[in-house]
Amino acid sequence: MTTTPADPMRLIRSRLHVDGSHTTSSLSQAVRRGEMLRLRRSVYVPASQWFQAYPWDRHLMAAAAHALWRPDSVFCRETALALHGLPLLRTPRVVHVRTARRQQVGRRSPAPLTGAASDAVVRQMLSRERGPEGRRLTAHDLNGVSTRRVLTPEPSLDVEVLGGPPGLGQVLRVELLEAAVMDTLPRLRFDEAVVVLDALRAGRHRRLTELSQDSLGQWEHLPTSRMATQRWTLAWEVSDPAAESPGESLSRARMVEAGLLLPELQKVFDLPDGSRARVDFWWPELGLVGEFDGKMKYTRARELSGVDVAQAVFEEKVREDQLRALGLGVVRWCWPEASHPTSLGRLLREVGVPEG
Repeated sequence: MTTTPADPMRLIRSRLHVDGSHTTSSLSQAVRRGEMLRLRRSVYVPASQWFQAYPWDRHLMAAAAHALWRPDSVFCRETALALHGLPLLRTPRVVHVRTARRQQVGRRSPAPLTGAASDAVVRQMLSRERGPEGRRLTAHDLNGVSTRRVLTPEPSLDVEVLGGPPGLGQVLRVELLEAAVMDTLPRLRFDEAVVVLDALRAGRHRRLTELSQDSLGQWEHLPTSRMATQRWTLAWEVSDPAAESPGESLSRARMVEAGLLLPELQKVFDLPDGSRARVDFWWPELGLVGEFDGKMKYTRARELSGVDVAQAVFEEKVREDQLRALGLGVVRWCWPEASHPTSLGRLLREVGVPEG
């Protein structure tokens, strides 16, 4: 999933100055002291900023660093979708860029982020710094982001120029959104594709107000196999603009995979206390409400609604009690159940949801 970091990203590029001095030496020394990390050749980031960033923000930083290193790069596939601001179920493990040279196709591993820093300095960094939400760091946090070069199809895909991640003051060359969608989604897993399509069809994108099959028609040749075309068709048929979050989209994909009766989305109920509640999922045949609880609803409660975590949990319980007072059943689940291939299906069968 993509997001905007709490603080603007700050990448530093080494430069040759008019007096003949070069910043590479001082930046390399900062890497050896554990103050900086090297994302790409001649592109550096403060170590604390990298450690405090979520995985999806690290991917954006790696893409921006690649663009500083190779300004003519054209980003594609999952990286293009992320730069267009779309939610991704999994953070891409590589930065995807186009190449017209077949011999360049393939994955390139990054150089160590810590450069020539000693083992002692690395241990000090990992013990001194903290990750998002105060998480303790591991050696995994020092992994750089690889690059995968993908052959440009003929004719070449259209390119759109986007502003880079916040604070970097740069522009990035990215495949046109419609092309990136048609080239990428048939390659993804079913659940991943549904998450992206729900957001697009709902118009939750800074450029498109609505995604339609007509707008994608120019690029329908990009799925290059029958299986890819079938994956695209199924994801499109299942996608629903009424889904309001990636967690809801993933949950519905799991229901399809389990062969369960699909619910209505965003049903509104008048509660006994005079308030109204809009629920994520509603099975009218069963009188059953389904609710996906994302962790962010509680951990960011004050930021999103001005209440603290305890108050948010209390209000959610009151809301559920009000729904039950109407004679409705309520079943809840979180990311672990939705993320597991079979857990959500098993949970819903236990509360009586039949096959569809």
